Parts: sequence; C-alpha cells; structure tokens
Amino acid sequence: MRNRSVLLSMMSSVIYQIAVLVSNFIVVRLIIVYYGSKTNGLNNTFINIINYLSIIEAGIALSATYKLYHPLVHNDWPSINLILSTAKRLYKSTAIIFMFIVIIVAIIYPLFIDYTGIGFSPTYLILILGFSSILEYTLNGHFRVLLMSDQKSYVVNNIQTFTLIISTIIKIQLILSGFMFIYVQLLSAIAVLLRYTITKVYIRSKYKLSNYNLKPQMNILNDRFSIIGHQISGLIVFNSAPILLTSFLGLNITSVYSVYALVFNAIVTTLFMFSKSSVSSFGNLMISENDERTSNVFDIFQSVFFTFGFWFYSVTAFLIIPFIKLYTNGIDDTNYIIEYLDVFFIVIGILNMIRIPSNILIEAKGHYAQTKNRAYLEATINLVVSLILIKPLGIYSVMVGSLASFTYRSIDIILYSKKHFFQKDHILVYFILLNLRYLLFSCYLVLF
Repeated sequence: MRNRSVLLSMMSSVIYQIAVLVSNFIVVRLIIVYYGSKTNGLNNTFINIINYLSIIEAGIALSATYKLYHPLVHNDWPSINLILSTAKRLYKSTAIIFMFIVIIVAIIYPLFIDYTGIGFSPTYLILILGFSSILEYTLNGHFRVLLMSDQKSYVVNNIQTFTLIISTIIKIQLILSGFMFIYVQLLSAIAVLLRYTITKVYIRSKYKLSNYNLKPQMNILNDRFSIIGHQISGLIVFNSAPILLTSFLGLNITSVYSVYALVFNAIVTTLFMFSKSSVSSFGNLMISENDERTSNVFDIFQSVFFTFGFWFYSVTAFLIIPFIKLYTNGIDDTNYIIEYLDVFFIVIGILNMIRIPSNILIEAKGHYAQTKNRAYLEATINLVVSLILIKPLGIYSVMVGSLASFTYRSIDIILYSKKHFFQKDHILVYFILLNLRYLLFSCYLVLF
C-alpha cells in the first residue's frame, strides 16, 4: 500500500508540474506580450510578497502533518479529529492576521515602486492575490494536511491539476479578449473555491471525520513556531530575489529574472513535489522503528532522485538559452539574454537538489526546533550578501547571495542527516559524482 501511494504521488506530482510548466509558459508569455514586462515583473513581485505573508499558516500545516502520522498508522480517529479541529481553528485565527497585514502592504508598498505605464493600481493586485491565498489555506488547509499525512498527496495533486487546467484556459481567453489584468487574476479566487468543493466531497466520502469542530488544544501543535522560523528562512532564500530586484533595479530586471526562474522553478518544484510525496512514507517508516528497512528504502529513493535531478539540469543546461531566445522573440522592451545568468541558476539548483533527500529525513522526523538556527543563518547569508552586492553587481548580486547560502546550508543539512539518521557517505558521494558527469558534459557542449 505504501509503495503504491508513493508511486501514485510521484506520478501525479510529475503530471501536475508539467501542467504548471505549460500553464506558466503560456500565461507569462501572454502577460508580457499583452500587458508588458513591467506588469509581469510587478505580478511576480507581488506573488512573492504574498508567499512571504503566507508563512503565518505554514507552521500549522507542517506541524499538523507530523502530528498525524502516528494516529493515522493506528487508526486513532478521536486524535485525528482533535488535531484537525485544532488546525482548522488556527487557520481561521491566522486568516484575520493575514488579512490585516495584506491591507497594510497593499497601501504602503506601491508608494516605494515605479509602476507608471501599468494601467492599474498595484493595490488592487495585492488585495486580489492576498484574498485568494486567505481562501486557500482557510478552506483547504486542514483537508490538505490530512491527505498529505495519509500518503494521499496524489489526490491533492490531481485536484490541483484539474483546477489549474480550467483556470488556465479561462485566463488565456480573458487575456486574448483584452480584459484588464486585474480581472484575469480574479480567477485565482474562483479556482480556490472549485478546489475546496472537490476536496470536501472526497474527504467526506473517504474518512470518518465525524467532527472536526472539536474544542482545539493548542499545545498539540506547539512546534509550529519552530516550523514558521524555517518557513521564514526558506522564503528569504527562495523568494527574496524578485523583491530586492524590484526595489533596487526596477520591474524590467525583475521580469528578466522571472523568465529564467520560470524554467528553473519548474525543475525545483518538480523535485520538491517528488520529495514531498515521500515525506509521509518515511515518517510512517520511522515510526515503525525499522531503521534497516528505512535505510534501504532511502538509499533507493536517493539514487532515483539524483538520477532524475541531474538529468533535468543537464537537459536544461543545453536548452535554456535557445528557449529564452525563442520565448522572448518579438519582445523588445527589455533584453532577456544576460550572460552567465543561466549558469548561476544551474549551479544553485544543483546545490539545492543534493540536500533534498537529507532534508526529507529531517522533516519526517520532525527535527524543526533542532535545526532552526541553521536555517536562520542560511537566510542571513543570502540576504546580507545580496544587499551588499546589489549596487555593484546588479542582477548577479542575488545569484551570488543564493550561491553562498546554498553552499553553506546544503553541506550543513547533509552532515546533520549523517550524524542523526542513517545516511551512508559512500552512497551519497557515488551518486553525486556519477550523475555530475552528465551535467558537465552538457555544460561543455553549451560553452564550447
């Protein structure tokens, strides 16, 4: 059953990411062509701002997911109902805080950026994106937690894929019909409501959730604050670049960064979803305290993960510049070909990839409090280096900041996993070196 769930989750994850990739390629291209690079840069910046604000709910999701492993294994439905009731109450409480912060940001942030020629007030865009995010975790948050904990992430992925396809088709039609960009983004909220309806029907048909409105016990999820610390650090590392570029270098540079990131984020997200599909399985295995079996399964997973990861980056290294040229053909308001930017993205992507399997063990075991200070240091390195270099190096500053922070943290995560779990040095090194040759060969073909 566990192997089947992992396989279904991985397959659905790949399908979902293909859908995301195709959707983003089409929609972003249309946004640039019909609304301009500035609008694309502004939209990308605000999406990252909303991601920052969403950290107030992230600790709830991960904490509840970890706490559900044990009762799900033992079919302890009273405990499951209690944990979900607590999560649901916390989601509603944080929604009020989130809404208040979104309104403040919507009023203040537009005062500090140049949005001439956009055709609408950025305030409206922030409010729409923020409202959609509030709906997402308020309505769907506790349902998603249950499905992810129960090794049914494939259900979440399938529902997201379906609603994404529907919303993308409608977005394309609205853009081609000349609707204002604000109206196009309103579809995000409608997609959330559709996901909620489908998910609720599935949950009611499959689970014995007689009551998830019990009186919450907040101490059940008391590790959520450590998890929020990790999420803050992660958001700084993965999402600070567009905000820094918009603030210091302008929306056009942010649009350039977002087009490159469009490709590489698809790879990162695919690998991330691939790994997330396995976290609950490793969590269940670790609860069973069968270390030898868990170690063997992890070795197999790690070898497959690295093989696919290096293959993705090898192909991308060979095709990224021709793709960018083709993708931005006919767009003359900004130069999208920047020397060596693709190389930075590839190196940073690999540094991130090699730590993902080790990080799965940390998440599955719930070692959030033990590793939060290490995550804070990673975020500090990223932000400080980027800010110091942003004036002299321009767009390269955020790449150097990411390179420095990822180098430190990837080494740290691998060493922590080796010390506290059961990772084998020789297997990790072997698969990294084995697959690195394919990437180096691709880089050689590109450069020479």
